[in-house]
This record gives sequence, structure tokens and C-alpha cells, in this order.
Amino acid sequence: MTIKISVIVPCFNAEPYLREAIGSARLHRQAVEVIIVDDGSTDGSLAIAEQLTPIVKIVKQVNSGVSAARNAGIAAAAGEYCLFLDADDLLVEGAVDRLSELVEADGPLVMMGSSEFVDRTGCSTSDRLPARALFPTVLAGNLGIIGSWMAPTEQLRRLGGFRRDMAVFEDWELMGRLAFGGLKLRTTDFIGVRYRRHPQSCIATSRNDKRVQGHVQVMASMCQQIWTRPDVLDEYGDVLFWNAWGALERGRHYVASKSAVRWLEAELNRFASEGPASVRDSRLGRLTRLLGSHTTCSIRLAMHRAYRVIAPKSESHLQPYRTIFPGGELSEVA
Repeated sequence: MTIKISVIVPCFNAEPYLREAIGSARLHRQAVEVIIVDDGSTDGSLAIAEQLTPIVKIVKQVNSGVSAARNAGIAAAAGEYCLFLDADDLLVEGAVDRLSELVEADGPLVMMGSSEFVDRTGCSTSDRLPARALFPTVLAGNLGIIGSWMAPTEQLRRLGGFRRDMAVFEDWELMGRLAFGGLKLRTTDFIGVRYRRHPQSCIATSRNDKRVQGHVQVMASMCQQIWTRPDVLDEYGDVLFWNAWGALERGRHYVASKSAVRWLEAELNRFASEGPASVRDSRLGRLTRLLGSHTTCSIRLAMHRAYRVIAPKSESHLQPYRTIFPGGELSEVA
């Protein structure tokens, strides 16, 4: 299926990497529109982009953050699909072509594999293949780095794009809204995007408290949305319940935003009262109804028995995704 792709590159002080990122976005047979959104850069990033016009389209804005920059790119996009490439990352030659081959008339979400590389050596450190299904994977973790997927432009606009109030995991939260909105997922194992590790990269500079805050916000959003999909609620509600409890406990420990914590507490209370039987009948579900999610004793008591309280039918799909492990320890969020 022949379509036009908009590759949106948010840019803030990315002078050392921008030219290479733009070059990588054009190594494809598929028609590609490259949109550079300058987020108030104070280095030479904008000058580099201007040197490459009309090869690239430039959108300028005062410094408003990466989510606002991506949303500005969505608004300016002429393509039927949007792919988001950070200014310090690279697309592999032919990556857009591989994704375009997956697009069909029903407008699916399409995803490819990714790798990480160390900036100073160029050597890849790890490869990550895409998930095979949106559910239950998206309820427990981010499906892939931001440059590994693309989505229909109109769907992104309808959903309002990325949340500007989130500093971390805003891409995971949007992926959840796309999934609950009914998009299908089609994937290829082609390793098509390379994430650059360097001292100023997002992973290197994001504070743990911001990551915890983002996790709480994602889980609260998922818990709210799952009620719109009774099929997902019945099949995978327990997966989300356990992962949301893990996020809540970490949020309390790292003093995440009180409003986000209260939002997630309210959603978990509703889950314990109105959710699927696998949640209501679990030890943690009963303790939540009795004590309320605002207490920490219920989660700590139940965590030590986590492997005994989940209904047998749920164990097989909970095991790969649960962020809670025996002894009550919480895993790091990918």
C-alpha cells in the first residue's frame, strides 16, 4: 500500500546529532516528509535545519518540551502516518519501507525492532524485537522506543497527541490510548531504529522520581481506559491491577505527585469493587475493599503471597508481565 509518511523530529539543542538524524530519515524508497520541530534551541540546531530546506519542513516554537514539539509536528504533518524520531537517534536504511509494507486499509499501528548503540564507539549494545500483541503487553510496559513505531495521523490528532503534563513515559501512555482505541498491531522483526546512548540522552538524564511519576500517570490512565473495553477488562484486568499496585507503591515511596497518586488510588478501589472476578476474589482485591488503596499494609501483606492469590487461569499470561515478584520487591520499569 503506497502512503506518505511524516517523520517528525523534535529538536532541542541537538546540534551534534541532527544532521545525521535527518540523513537517516531520508534513506528510504517510500515518500517521506521530514518535519523538524525546533523547541527553542539555543545552539546551532536551527541553522543546520535551515541549511537543509526545502528537504525538510521546519516548525519553530518557544521551548515547551518534547511532547509539545511532537504535537506541533502532528499538526503540521501532511503524511497519512507519523513516525517520531528523536534528534539524536537514527533510522536504518529501508526502515520506513518495511513499516509501510505492514500498512493496510484498516490503519493499524505498525512497529519494528530497535537497537541501542554507544555514541563514542557506534557499537550496538542490545536489540529489542517488537511485541506480538498490544494486550496484555501494553498494560505492563512500553512496547518499544519512540522511533520504532508509527501510527495513523488522523488517529493521533483525534486523541490529542502526547500528554504535555508527562515528562517520562508519555509515549507509553499514548500507546495505551491507541490500543484502547481499537488499533490493530502489525510488526516486523527488522531492526529499524537505533537509540543513541550518550551522557545527555533521555535515559541518562531522566531522574528516577520522574520515571516513577510517569509510571503512576500511565497506570492511572490505563485503569481509567480499560472500562471502555470489557473484553480487555475481563481477560487482562488482573494484569493491570497488579502492575498498577506496583506503580502506586513505588509512587508513594518516591513521593510522586499527590494528585496522580490519588487518581490511581481511586481507580484501584474501583477495580477491587467492580473489576473481574480474578481481581475481586484475590487476596489483594479483598484487602483493598476492606482497607482501601490508601493504605500500604494491604499491598505489603498480599505481595508476599503474590504467586498464590492469582486465579490459575491468569497465571500463564501474568508471569511474563508482572512487575511484582515474590517477597514484595518491585522490578524497575523498562
